[in-house]
Amino acid sequence: MSGYQGCLRSILSIEELRLQLCYGLYWLPSLQVVRWSRPPSSLMKINVDASFSLLQKKACLGVIIRDEQGQIMGACSRLTCQVPTAFAVEALAVIHGLRFAFELGFQSVILEGDSRLAKEFSKLFEVCRCICAARSGNMAAHAMAQDGLTRREDRFWVEEAPLLVAAVADEGRRLLDPS
Repeated sequence: MSGYQGCLRSILSIEELRLQLCYGLYWLPSLQVVRWSRPPSSLMKINVDASFSLLQKKACLGVIIRDEQGQIMGACSRLTCQVPTAFAVEALAVIHGLRFAFELGFQSVILEGDSRLAKEFSKLFEVCRCICAARSGNMAAHAMAQDGLTRREDRFWVEEAPLLVAAVADEGRRLLDPS
C-alpha cells in the first residue's frame, strides 16, 4: 500500500469514527448507548431538540415526528434569536414540537427530548407521554436543529425531511430492524 493510500485509509477511518460518534452508531465503553425507539402503534413520537450558534447569536429548534414504523410524518426547523438561556430554547422546542403535531392533527403522541418541562404542555392532547431522552436517542431531532441553523427561515416538511435528517432517522430505524 502506498503512503497516499495509507493516509487516505486513515482519513476515511477517522471520518467513519466521527460519523459513528456523531450519529450514535458507536460509543466508547464508558458512555451509555441510547437509541431511538418506536412508539406504540396508536401513538406518534415527536422528537425535539435545539442547536445554538454563538457566532451567529441564534438558535434553531428541530422537530421530527415519526410513526410506529419509524416513517417520518413531519419535520420542521424554527429559527429564533436572542433567547436568554438554553432552558428557554429547550422550552421553545417543546412548545413548537407539540404545536406542530397538533396542527398536523395528531392527538395521541409521545414527546421525547432532553428537556424535562414537556409535561405542562402535554394537556392539549388526548394522550401525551413525555420522555426525557439522551442526545444519542434523539439524533434525528438534533440533526433537524443543526440543519435549521444553516437556513435563513423556518422550514416545514410533511411526510419527509431534509436528506441528512432522513438518513439519520433511517439509520435509527435500521438499528431497530437489522436485516
